[in-house]
Amino acid sequence: MAQDAQSMATLVFLAVGVWVSFTVYGWAVEALTSTEFGEEKERFRFEFTIIVMTAFSNAFIAFVVLKWRKEAALTGGAPYREWMFAAFAYLGSHMLNYMSLRYIIFPLQVLVKSCKAIPVMFGEAIFDKVQITAAKIISVSMLCLGLVVFTLGKGMKAEKVELDTKMMIGLCVVFCALLCDGIYGPYQNKIKSKAQEQGFKVTGYHNMFNM
Repeated sequence: MAQDAQSMATLVFLAVGVWVSFTVYGWAVEALTSTEFGEEKERFRFEFTIIVMTAFSNAFIAFVVLKWRKEAALTGGAPYREWMFAAFAYLGSHMLNYMSLRYIIFPLQVLVKSCKAIPVMFGEAIFDKVQITAAKIISVSMLCLGLVVFTLGKGMKAEKVELDTKMMIGLCVVFCALLCDGIYGPYQNKIKSKAQEQGFKVTGYHNMFNM
């Protein structure tokens, strides 16, 4: 009983930690990419720098933990080409996400990205040979619908969501990012099942190859 309570407490702590971290991270990225700097009102346009710094910090923390655990095997038992394929898709997803913030506001990006489970479902069928069942379709649809309703419920300023050329470009960029999401997530699962590697190893190796 005590062990179950401890496991539940750990799960709640991790869930809240992920939610808070992503919220702060999203706010910081939007502030960085949408703020005008200097007398010439220039905007930050070095998305690749954000990706490299994020990948480096993730890989560094993961490898510190692996070193502490005395883990070995640089590639986690999977071929280099497997990691590179997933890393390029991961890079494309994040590059396109950051680029979209030049054209649309962060809440709208989150709204579109709420449908991420849909391309991931098809990616799992293609790369990981997971069968798409009626129950899977219903659960993914309900998940996406819930996220969309939750995001809309928070409200967005009407004057900032006018459907113009700039917004159309931003939406196209986000949709391309969704396609990349449908590749790298399921392909990571394929690598994990093949190499039997979990957690910090996947985080460390994936971000290392992403750099």
